[in-house]
Amino acid sequence: MKTIKPQAASRWDQFEKATKEGWIADNVHVVIAEEWLGGEIWHGWFAARSRMLEYTLELEQKIAEGNLTAEDTLFVLALCSDGFHWQQDGLEDFASFYYSGVHRGDDAFFNAEMKYISDKKITLNRTISQFAYMKRPQSQIRTARLNWNVRPPRDPFF
Repeated sequence: MKTIKPQAASRWDQFEKATKEGWIADNVHVVIAEEWLGGEIWHGWFAARSRMLEYTLELEQKIAEGNLTAEDTLFVLALCSDGFHWQQDGLEDFASFYYSGVHRGDDAFFNAEMKYISDKKITLNRTISQFAYMKRPQSQIRTARLNWNVRPPRDPFF
């Protein structure tokens, strides 16, 4: 279980750079405004997606170091959100990429993630069996939502 709660920060400058440099997939339109917490929203989305990859690599390394195999073990990476900085659909997009090795066409972070993975020469072992999403707003003690088996989004055209 890992919590992903990005620090409050406006990264409007990074969003503008991402837009200019083509970090966002061509067919995806991210519509946020600087005056309406756009920099904070962008930072939350981007940082959360980065942590998903980081925590995935961390668990894969532990699985490898323990010489564990999926034949007799279920490996679940549970990620906790406050429901504001990121939501389950972000994890669905990441899970789709993780399971298939290919980003969905509507995944806003397609270009940025592929560039990072390529630049850092990262290889995913794909040994994690499933991803879990837990939503617990900061003001609550109890879980508001728990999905133990986050699946990639279903394509509405098929």
